[in-house]
Amino acid sequence: MTSLPKAGIYRIKHVSTGTLLTMSKQIIGSPKDAGQESKDAKNGHYYFHMQWNHYVARMDDTDKIAKLARAQYTANEKWIFEFVGPLDKTIPEPTLHQHIHYPFAPGDYKITNVGTGTVMDLETGSGTNPKVVGNQANGSDSQKWHLRPTATGTNMAIKTLGGKMTGLSDLRQGTIVELFNSVDTNYMLTFTPADKGFWISPIAYPFFVYDLTGANPADGTEICLWPKNDQDHQKWYFDPA
Repeated sequence: MTSLPKAGIYRIKHVSTGTLLTMSKQIIGSPKDAGQESKDAKNGHYYFHMQWNHYVARMDDTDKIAKLARAQYTANEKWIFEFVGPLDKTIPEPTLHQHIHYPFAPGDYKITNVGTGTVMDLETGSGTNPKVVGNQANGSDSQKWHLRPTATGTNMAIKTLGGKMTGLSDLRQGTIVELFNSVDTNYMLTFTPADKGFWISPIAYPFFVYDLTGANPADGTEICLWPKNDQDHQKWYFDPA
């Protein structure tokens, strides 16, 4: 019996049709230890077996749609894992909920703009709701941010080391990122891997991302909400602080 595939990025190919498995709808996992399990079928083929019952993922020649069906252990229930490459980084053990794997571990980070190399910082001398801006890195605590898990899936929030929450007053294009004392869903963020770094989006409006205004590398440049356009100044690196 062969071992299960090592950690990495894979294409999953159906044995009998040669069709690659693609995602057209959201997959919802189980909050308990009752999810999917890959079982060896020899010859480098695997079954997707639903733990605690006798159902597997099957694909028929007629519609080429993966479906759950009672296991018969035939060729149309077998899958091949084709190795594409290693993971970008090793994901540590989850730190809040045992069965949640975040895009990167919650903790303290320096957040660097991919396009300009400037980092997220607090505007100095501002009032009740200081702006979050781009500045040259200087190692100060105001340039260190705490990525905090939320109770909503794999979403996290960005807070100062002192505990104040970053967020948006509304979800309109051009709204700037500021500090707030209250907690709102606008402050719960989704972190989506990009070709470099991550896009940062409010979970309430994931089509908009955190954008360093005008791709300007000057100190004090505001960070605003803007439609995602795949430019590097909309992407962010997270380096442990």
